Amino acid sequence: MAKETREFIMMDIVEEVLSDAKAPMRSQEIWEVAKTKYPEKVSNYLNKKTPPHLIIYNMLNQDIRNKPDTTIFARVSKNPILFALKNKKYTETQIIKKIEQIEKSDANEVKASDDTQNSKNNNNKYNESDLHPVLAMFVYNNDHFNCLVKTIRQQLATKSKRSNSGQRLVEKWTYPDLMGVYVPYSDYDQITNSLLSIIKQSEIKVFSFEIKKVLNSSNLRESFFQTVSNSSWAHEGYLVAAEISDDPEFNKELTMLCNSFGIGVIKLDIESPNDSQIFFNAKPREKIDVDVVDKLVSKSTEVKTFFKALDDMEKLQRKSYQEFDHVYSIDEYERIVRAENGIGGLSGRKK
Repeated sequence: MAKETREFIMMDIVEEVLSDAKAPMRSQEIWEVAKTKYPEKVSNYLNKKTPPHLIIYNMLNQDIRNKPDTTIFARVSKNPILFALKNKKYTETQIIKKIEQIEKSDANEVKASDDTQNSKNNNNKYNESDLHPVLAMFVYNNDHFNCLVKTIRQQLATKSKRSNSGQRLVEKWTYPDLMGVYVPYSDYDQITNSLLSIIKQSEIKVFSFEIKKVLNSSNLRESFFQTVSNSSWAHEGYLVAAEISDDPEFNKELTMLCNSFGIGVIKLDIESPNDSQIFFNAKPREKIDVDVVDKLVSKSTEVKTFFKALDDMEKLQRKSYQEFDHVYSIDEYERIVRAENGIGGLSGRKK
């Protein structure tokens, strides 16, 4: 009931915003007006894992699709997607003018973003591998994961004698960038842990992470299905990126893919790793795929090291196993990032 009430309030607010509007609006614009005019009423949406404008987008689309005869909302443009109230009739000229304004604004934002990127060394001088320490910090401190991770280097996997581009492509779709493990019972007495071992009861959970610098419409499907392919063995698989497009059409497809395949999505915050966000939670699997694990172990010494570490429960519970990626403290991270003028170089430092 509480959820229905919150959604009802948001739909009322959206109606108010569109009623006062001088032109059709995108979901992002609706949210910007809503949080300015009704900050207290929408405050609970600020902490949601799904971006508020995407919640509004999905609400409106669902209402229009499921209640075509009774809905008060209308979609008046497909590219970009613009919403309006049915009873507010906009002329074709007004709609075209709005679209032109959006296109001009988007072009200016892209230029401004490019200028900003070029002026900041910490934003344009890092590789995907430099994001590994950022993810390691986040999943170590985040309550959902509380896990250690290990980088898996595809180039170290066993290759055929005649290595070629086809073989490298297979490896790209076989091995995740990082594997993670959550070890429960870290606060349990040694006797309790011995009992759990005897009765073969374990709540260990393993994760798979695929990292990209940027996730947008141009690379979404390849990145997503790469994640699906190389996370099939794990309890949960995640696609991770430092920059994720906020385009409504992109978000619509991302939502559909996540719901269909159970892959989670994480947006990393380079400035403050512990403030990174889980956009979508992965759908947990009850069991890992042992056959796939066995294949990975036989072809990669790093994968073998990862799973071998699971035998040493005492070290894992102390989170002190040296074979896993180093987890920087906030002070360490900020000091090194300042010294390096960016995150480049974090991943290359010794533990």
